[in-house]
Amino acid sequence: MTMKLRNLLAVLLVFAVSLGMYAQSGGKIQVSGNVSDSDGEPLAGVTVSVKGQSSIAVATDLDGNYKINVPGTSSILEFNYIGMQPMSEKVGDRTVINVVMINQATELDDVIVIGYGVQKKVNSTGSIQNVKADDINQIPSTNLSNSLAGRIPGATIVGNSGLMGASSDIRIRGGFGEPLFVIDGIIRDKESFDRLEPNEIDQLSFLKDAASTSIYGSAAGNGVVLVTTKSGSSDEKPVFNYQGSYAFSKPTQTLFADRWTAIEELDYQNSVSLL
Repeated sequence: MTMKLRNLLAVLLVFAVSLGMYAQSGGKIQVSGNVSDSDGEPLAGVTVSVKGQSSIAVATDLDGNYKINVPGTSSILEFNYIGMQPMSEKVGDRTVINVVMINQATELDDVIVIGYGVQKKVNSTGSIQNVKADDINQIPSTNLSNSLAGRIPGATIVGNSGLMGASSDIRIRGGFGEPLFVIDGIIRDKESFDRLEPNEIDQLSFLKDAASTSIYGSAAGNGVVLVTTKSGSSDEKPVFNYQGSYAFSKPTQTLFADRWTAIEELDYQNSVSLL
């Protein structure tokens, strides 16, 4: 038997075995793999399906492993998991496909400050409004309460004076008094709150329902304003920020000091004192 004939028989044998396996599996290819997050932790319950064929789908086990039969090499696997970005992988000639899913930035991951720590917004049952520091640190204002006007649903923030730099009154849900101000876990007054620089605020939360009284007592009857300021860490580089503002005013009438000289002013005061 010649060498060419032997090679031809070997090729035919391999083809026959492959054809038999293909027929035995019903024309499908089994693909397996592992699904994990960016930290290398396995993800359980990830839906793995074939694009365009919703009936072909499996879920990963507790270790993030999966096995699925796909119609052919042109099939596309889709990976879906709550809180993660959806991913797609073309099968091709692969039988093992490992996937690393990336976190998806959604409102579910928003962290809010509450009376006893922090928690995800989706897990909160109370009426809490969170204000991002980036939304207020670009507003030119002489105090913090003026910067919050019109930004808190359920809170009325109105200036109590027409004088420049005057503070605003904060009323939460029609309350009759100022809310309780808690800065870094310490109860402070309204003046301390107004003196805060927006750039140094990390989290700002408004507790608007009766649940806040269970934490702070009757003093929180008009609501609570929780402030957490920024803090540095040993592995961060120093950051220097500068923000400045200025204001000017012009009187509507000429001042007496602009009408008289210093000698005339003294003569006027002496004349008044003799009366």
